[in-house]
Amino acid sequence: MPATTAVTTSTLVSITTDTPRWRRWLTWCLGSAGLAAVALCTLAWTQARAQQASAPAMPPGQWVAVQGARRLHLHCMGQGEPTVLLEAGMSGGASDWAWVQPAIARGARACAYDRAGYGWSDPMPAGAPRTPHADFEQLLAHSGLRQPLVLVGHSLGGLLVADFARAHPQQVAGLVLVDAVHRQQDAADDPAVLSGAYAAQRRDLGRLSKFGAAVAPTGLLRLFGLGASLVAHRLPPPQRDAAVAQSWRSDSYRALSDENAQFESWLERSRALGPLPKVPTVLLRSTAPRDFPPGMEGAELQALWAARQQALASEAGVAAEPVDGSGHYLHVDQPQSVIEAVQRVLALARATR
Repeated sequence: MPATTAVTTSTLVSITTDTPRWRRWLTWCLGSAGLAAVALCTLAWTQARAQQASAPAMPPGQWVAVQGARRLHLHCMGQGEPTVLLEAGMSGGASDWAWVQPAIARGARACAYDRAGYGWSDPMPAGAPRTPHADFEQLLAHSGLRQPLVLVGHSLGGLLVADFARAHPQQVAGLVLVDAVHRQQDAADDPAVLSGAYAAQRRDLGRLSKFGAAVAPTGLLRLFGLGASLVAHRLPPPQRDAAVAQSWRSDSYRALSDENAQFESWLERSRALGPLPKVPTVLLRSTAPRDFPPGMEGAELQALWAARQQALASEAGVAAEPVDGSGHYLHVDQPQSVIEAVQRVLALARATR
């Protein structure tokens, strides 16, 4: 690295007034580009090393073996039945629930976990398809969590817990769906789908997530403050540092890229299942176009999202409850609304046992 700098500097110095102007400018540009490249590579290397050093080593909670030797991280606190299990959205993990989990745990056992590749959980083997539905079932089987459960899911996590409830209604005591994905998210009769806006957003998000997965190991994403998580920097201090460090890892970006790539197939899988069970259910929805996946903030796609919230509420037989001023991450923007929703479902579930 020093030798490269020396050569580039000597090249700049060697420019003389006898050299044609265009050649002096070309030499100056090439020399400056060389210096910039050296500086950027040095910064990226420094950031990559800092990224490795900042990765937390020991998780709160426990690891649960699934699919053989692969481990998922599960963090539980509190006592009381039914147990509440929290499922994060795409690019998120157990720490996303840091503003609400302790409050829920004052009245029930509250657990959150990291899907494969996020947080402290092991990544999927390279090239292997993600299996969140099977992982979820094995997590329950191997963790000793008592059922039936109150399931709380945000965004993609809402789709996953709703699918578990559709497939295993006897194991579910209640549902809280937090701005959740609906299984007809890509319904062909919606104006945003007909216009191509939905397909364009999905395509652009796929490119962005693949780029992130490829670049993350270099440390450049850390250099520019671009983590996979949209909200890690807004979590409470005990969880914030770990969540931010984990958000820069290549495993997190690869998990995000793989989940995005399989999203449509999971919608198809969900449509093959039966209806939601008749259990106590609360559906909370956002009212501000903030903290959605990139490209979702426009009016056309926000209208699609609002329509799907209403469709999900109709399937569940409840009214969608808007949370004033909240973006997509209601449990970060307005955590009390989520806490109260869980407490309501717990009370109803206990009353009907």
